[in-house]
Amino acid sequence: MKRNMVFALLIVLVTSAIAYAGVPTIPSVADTKRLAMEYYEQNDWMNAVERLSLWETEAHMIATLTLAATKPGASPTALRELPTPQLAVMADYSELSQKYSKERNEAVFLQAQCYYNLGEHKQATECLERLFELVSYRQWELWTEGRKLLGVILGLGIE
Repeated sequence: MKRNMVFALLIVLVTSAIAYAGVPTIPSVADTKRLAMEYYEQNDWMNAVERLSLWETEAHMIATLTLAATKPGASPTALRELPTPQLAVMADYSELSQKYSKERNEAVFLQAQCYYNLGEHKQATECLERLFELVSYRQWELWTEGRKLLGVILGLGIE
């Protein structure tokens, strides 16, 4: 328990430094995710939702920045003219963007679950609405879980 508390304080310190700097890094997103999931698994919904929100923000920023880095090479002309190694780098950036978009979506869904568990259904439905705007059909399982939670909250009786 003491180790978890020291770890949590370290994460808070690191995330505070990142928030001050304004730019998340791959390690800071991983640390934020780890702490958010730790709170979530302990059913500490209030702390979990706080960290999940930070995880969402950081993952979104990484996804957006890495996608933006591919834009100059996305035109048909650039795709024809760029050497294969540069195209491979663009593919790596695109994959990172997709990975962190999925993480962002997961964080949004988990926030909805936390709010539901706290009995704050309005906030839960706001998170689900945001999730449905962000999620792609490729995240079928997350989309399905979101729809199921919405069905429970609204009493829809639809699976």
